[in-house]
Parts: sequence; structure tokens; C-alpha cells
Amino acid sequence: MLPGTGAPDALPAGAAQVAGFEPSDFDLEPEFSTWGVVGKGPNLHAEQDGFHDPNLPDRDWSGPQPEVWDTQEHLGKMFVGGIFTGVRRNESWYPNDPVHDQSYLAAFDLDGNWIPGFGPVFNGPVYDMAVAPNGSLLVGGEFTQVNGQARAGLVALDPNTGAIDNGFSAGIVRLWGDPTAYVKELLVDGSDLYVMGDFTHIARGGNNHRVWSSARLNASSGALDNTWLPNTTGSGIYDIALDPTRGQAHLVGYFSALDGLPDTDRVGTVRLSDGSAIAGRGQHPFNTAWNQDQVGVTMFDDEYWTAGGNHWVVARNADTGTPTLIQDTTLDIAVTSGDGQVAEVIGDKVVTGHHARNQVRVWDPATHTSSDLVFALAKRTFGVWAIEMASDGCLWTGGDSTRTLSGEWLGGFARFCPNDNLALGRPATQSSDIGASTADKATDGRSVGHASSLTLSRTQAEAQPWWEVDLGSVRNIGDIELFRRTDCCTGRFADVHVLVSDTPFGGETLAEAKATPGVSDFFRAGTANRKTRHGVDRAGRYVRVQLEGTGALELAEVMVHEGTAPDTQDPSGPLGPDASTNNTSNTITWNRSNDNVGVTGYLINDNYKFVRYVAGADTTTWTHTGLAAGSLHRYQVRAQDAAGNVSIPSVRLDVITAEGVRVPDNIARNVSPSQINATSVLVDWDPPVNLGGISGYLVHDNYGFVKYVAGAGNTEYTHTGLVPASTHRYEIRAQGNGVTSLPTERVKITLN
Repeated sequence: MLPGTGAPDALPAGAAQVAGFEPSDFDLEPEFSTWGVVGKGPNLHAEQDGFHDPNLPDRDWSGPQPEVWDTQEHLGKMFVGGIFTGVRRNESWYPNDPVHDQSYLAAFDLDGNWIPGFGPVFNGPVYDMAVAPNGSLLVGGEFTQVNGQARAGLVALDPNTGAIDNGFSAGIVRLWGDPTAYVKELLVDGSDLYVMGDFTHIARGGNNHRVWSSARLNASSGALDNTWLPNTTGSGIYDIALDPTRGQAHLVGYFSALDGLPDTDRVGTVRLSDGSAIAGRGQHPFNTAWNQDQVGVTMFDDEYWTAGGNHWVVARNADTGTPTLIQDTTLDIAVTSGDGQVAEVIGDKVVTGHHARNQVRVWDPATHTSSDLVFALAKRTFGVWAIEMASDGCLWTGGDSTRTLSGEWLGGFARFCPNDNLALGRPATQSSDIGASTADKATDGRSVGHASSLTLSRTQAEAQPWWEVDLGSVRNIGDIELFRRTDCCTGRFADVHVLVSDTPFGGETLAEAKATPGVSDFFRAGTANRKTRHGVDRAGRYVRVQLEGTGALELAEVMVHEGTAPDTQDPSGPLGPDASTNNTSNTITWNRSNDNVGVTGYLINDNYKFVRYVAGADTTTWTHTGLAAGSLHRYQVRAQDAAGNVSIPSVRLDVITAEGVRVPDNIARNVSPSQINATSVLVDWDPPVNLGGISGYLVHDNYGFVKYVAGAGNTEYTHTGLVPASTHRYEIRAQGNGVTSLPTERVKITLN
């Protein structure tokens, strides 16, 4: 299934169109979490569908209970569903803030900030979501009421308010055995909605329609398609992956058989035409005799991938069912995973979620191998159950995450965004080495702080040990994050200096390094936290981390984040000033200016003195009031940006109040560059209306004087020796009798 919906051939509204996915391109430390979900409500099916070992009855556990079960992006929001009971701001940063009552389903913006306007009220858990063709948010779970109305396990909501969409009408019922019914998976494919879970009937229009833990409904109305009826024996279905090329669907869960066929327990394939089981695919391989439940399934090209117990990820040929990969995720890489709990396709990779230490695994289907990079989530009981790539390019995970590996607070979900780490993979050195704990381990993208992970850089115990990285060129640096060792020895990482320089550091000692011309020192006294952030906001090429005292310097990772270059570019000057007037006021207008970042407003001068600031790039008019009829006003307008850069002034506009605009008759007109090629341009213009006293013209390019053209009738100039593809801004001033006219309006051209 695709992120958040399970759809194999169509992305949900708002989902990212991902061409490829490389975990090395991502910051493996989650983004700072401003908001999160907390608390746990009742989760009845987790208590009844625990993991059981028939040979070891004393080894029974209750089922999974992560706070977050699913995420779904829609309309620029990320909807988060689960068993949580509230929403709060970061507990570490805002310990006294209240917990807001928003149980089971909440909405966040793509930066992770809670959206309180979306406030549906559920009386039970939400396990999955999808987007209906009409834009409603489809929600499935273990609830019986929504917003005070009866809704059994299925509901469609307005994605902006959380109000019920009454155009969709369907529910689930379990008439035999334990009455608890629930939906575990929703998949929208065109107009169809596939519903998976544990239930015996679909309730609609006052009638109960017999099904076996799965159904195909109309995604807009909820009407049952009674031609598709897979028949499962035993318990329910967790997930489905469609394979429309072959006309089949793959089901996983904790059922014992499909249509009573052998070798179809936990994993089976059915036809899309009628739901009948396909025989002869062989028994799914299991790792142990206990905990054989399969939880996630997804299609990639000609294989379907499953994730489940016990620590098992399996890929099988979609035509024959023959396994092409059988992997125990506790054995294949240094930082191992546990039970598989979710499987998604993101770009050209299969991504699985697990409990244990390595909770997100990224698999290359071409090689059937997984990356050994570790997404920095601290180990918890249940791990990751939701994975989704958002449209802004950040990877969301959901489960019972409460801390990052560096100790930062998380509220059930985490966001991993593309890496702007300038130090990633760059050459690093240090004052000394301990075995394989070399300097490059702190630029490998892994912030795991355990020595056993073999990702630490470490020096010998020595005076003022140092580590440094060469960024390759002078770069704009916003901030620098340091990740220290976490499994012991916290006192070693104390009194830390972070030095930044454009040139190589001048020596080994701290004093010598700080004496390097132009160096900046960012010092933090005392023992540092697991992760420390140093605001830098300067350009530099070399970064050094150095202890002030004696000891061993041990770093898990150094991240140098790119900053924003200072804005030094002026906006373009406002063109086209004009005015209207009455007996007491003048209203002036001008054309909008442009800027590389953005114009914030305009400065207006009258008679060479500042009179008004007009805010807004698109506010291009101002009325000057309280004036005397017949008074002369000489207006000029300049644009300004947020950095305080100011444009050159507009052409001066002379206005006589109650009379109108006065146009000086000695200004040249109609500048017209022509014959433009790679290195030259012909600039011509019309002479002023009044040629009296005019002796020649001053030609300006890019606000600088370039040529005097003698003679009132000589109105052209060929500018040569120019750089190909360069930009030029021409204006002309007439001159004579000791007077220089106002300039023409500038004309901008770019050479071929």
C-alpha cells in the first residue's frame, strides 16, 4: 500500500509524488516537535488479540497499543489517528501547558503544529484513514459513536471541521463471538473503498449484510459491493495490497484460512473479481511457531512484501508466491529491528516499521537489502506503526515514540526532513584516534550515541582534544548541532568550544585555534546535553569542536546546517509614476517593484524630503492631503525590502495641486535598445519636446555614466565590449545651458 492509504496505483490527495527515496538524504534526527499526542484510551481488540505461543502458555502478551496507528495527509494537513486521549505542546519545553482534550483523531499542519479547528469527538480508537473521491476524510477504527451520533467503526468527515458527512453511510458489526468489531485498514482505489478488520457484517440502511472481515464499498456512499466476498476463517485482516495487473489482492492478518484452502493462514491472495482465494501459492514462511501474525503488506513491481512477527520481512513473487526474500530483522545489520508492523512503498524503496532499536527500515527491492542507517527514535515497547511521506518531502512516522535517541521529546509521531547538513560525508580529522572510532564517524549521518553502534568518533584522553571538518568551500552556516555519546561518560563532554573559520585553524591548542584570523568561538560551559545546538549565523569553511580541559572527545554526529545568505540586493526602482489632483490633495500611483526576496513597502519623498512609508509590495498608491492649491510637489518613490535594502528612486514626478502633472519639456523620450547581440547593443531615443539650449546627452548604464553624446540631434549610441548574457539598464539625461534634465525611465535588456 502507498503511504497512509494502501493505494497501489493512485496517490491520495496531498501525498508526495516521490521519484526516489534515499535515507542518506534525510536528517536522521527528527525535527523539533512543537506538538504531539499523549495518553491512551481503551483499546479492546489489543487486549483480546494478543500474541500467543501455544507451546508456552505463560508467554502471552496483550496486543499492540501505540498512541499513533495511522497518519493521512489531506488538504495541507496531516491527520493523526490512534488511541491517544489528548494533544499538548512539547512537554520538555512547555511543562506547565495543559493537555487539550482531543481523543483518537487530531489534525496538524505539515510543520507539526496542532490545528484546533478540527475537532471530531470519537468514543474509541482510530486505526486507519483514507480520502474519499469527494474529498471527505474516511476514518476506520474501534468506535461506536462520532460527534454524539451512532457510527460503528466507519465514518466520513469534513476534513476542515470534523463534522460528519452524512452522504456516506455504512458501519461494521460482529454478531458472533466477542461483540467488539473494528476496522484496521481502509484503501481507496478509484470509486472503491476496501475495508479490512474484524467484523461479520456491514450495516447499512437498517440491514446487516454478511461479510468475512473484509468488504468492498462505494467510497462516496458506503454502498456494499456484494460481488466481492473473500471468506476468511478465524480472526481478522490487518492489511491489503492491490495487484490490478494480475487481477488480485494480497491479504495479511491473523486469519487461519481463505476459503478453507491450505497454506492460506495469515497471508493469502484473492481475486479482485469476486474475492475468491487463489490456491497453490504455498505456505507463507514463518520465523517461529508463535507470533505468526502478519501485519503489513505492500506491492512493489512484481513482488508483494509482508512485515510481521516474529521479526520477519518477506518478499514473494506475485505470480507464484515463491519467496524472494526471507529476512529476520534481528540478524542482518548491526542495529537490529523487531517485529514488522507496517509496510509502505515510498519512491523506489519499500519501508517497514518495527519495534526494538531500529524502528524504520528502508529496503532496496532491486537487491533485497536494507540500509543500515538508523532513524533516531528511542526504543519503546511498540515502535512504529505508521509511515508516510508528506508533500513537503518530510517523512512522518507514528507509534509510541516519546523520545529521540538524543533525548528530545516526541508526542507519538516524528518528522524526518531532507538533510541540509553541510558536514554530511565531508572529510573530517581529529587530534587522535581510538581504533575504528575515526573522525569520519561524526559525519556519516548517524546520530546513534551508543558505542556498540560503532558510529562514534573518539579521541584518546588528552589535553584539549579536537575534531574538525572541512566543508569544501565557504558556506553560509545557520547553526551547528553536536550529538554526544549517550551510553556512558556524560561528564566527558563538558566546556565545549565550537570554532568556525574561513581558513584552516592555526594550531593544535585551543589558544592557537582561536588566534586564527577571523575565527568565531561559540562556547558552552558545563556538561552538554545529549544534543546541543549552537547558533552561528555566519559564513565559514572549517568547523572545529574542541574541549577546554583534558579528556577524551566522543561525538556521535556533528551537523552543520545551512543558513540563509544575507540579503544585500536592492529592489528594482518603481516605474511609471503618475498622479491625479484636486484642490487639497494629490494621489500618486506607481508600478510594483521586484526583489530577489520580496518588497515590503515604499518610501515616498516630496520636494526631496521623506513624507510617508507605504507598507506592502502591492500597495502602489498614496494620497497626499492637506495641500494648498497651486503648490508644487516633486515626488520620488523608492522600494524597500525586509533587509532594509532600498532601490534607486523613481523618475521625479512634478505635480501642481489642483492643476495636474507638470512634465518638464527638456527630458529625452522613448529609450529603445535594438540590434542586441552577445557583446553590444544600439541604444537610441527621441529628443526632448523643447530642444532649446540642448547640447548633448548623458548615457547611463546600470546606474553609472558611460558616454556623453554631443549634439541635440544625435540620439543614438552603440555600447560595445560587453559580456555575453549580461544585463543592462539604460537611461538618458539631456544637458545644456548648465542644466541636466531628469532621467528617462530605465529600460532593461539582457544580451544574447
